[in-house]
Amino acid sequence: MTVCEQTKVIREIKTQIPRKGTLGKLDDLKNEIKVALEKLGDESYWLIYNQNEVLLGKGEISDESIDFGILKESRLFSNRGELHVWKYDGAFRFRLRIDNSGAPEEKNEKIYIEEHFRLDTEDEVTKIRRFSENALLRTSGIKLAGDLTEIPDKYRVYNYFDFDEIGIVKFNDARLVEFINEGGVN
Repeated sequence: MTVCEQTKVIREIKTQIPRKGTLGKLDDLKNEIKVALEKLGDESYWLIYNQNEVLLGKGEISDESIDFGILKESRLFSNRGELHVWKYDGAFRFRLRIDNSGAPEEKNEKIYIEEHFRLDTEDEVTKIRRFSENALLRTSGIKLAGDLTEIPDKYRVYNYFDFDEIGIVKFNDARLVEFINEGGVN
């Protein structure tokens, strides 16, 4: 495996977006997080991009981690799905995506699975530092919170796509799935 090698796989899964919209106030966001945690499970990771810091945690999100005044984007995710919140045109928008829940509303969708090394991980055998163009994190500048004591080596992303009427690929969505260690175990 090369220093920057990524694992890429195409599959089809059942998925749905049961909730999406605009958030008006902090209580709305807290409610969506509560709903998402019920669907995603207690072992979910969360990533909060504030104007002054980036927070990464696992498990429940503390109230002091979320401040509408400085929040830019947040992701609460597990292998079951993701709650994505982002600021657009002065308002907060959200999308909850759930995969393979067995709900009748689910539809088949193609996904392109990627695994990326964090920017600053070191290969255990060669002792060479990995640098990825698609790096999500650097340990400097990230504050660990919740139940998380260290950042795993890699992260997995699902890219949802389809083909248009002339066969051109059309990406519909992307989500973080999980952090994984070198051996593929989280």
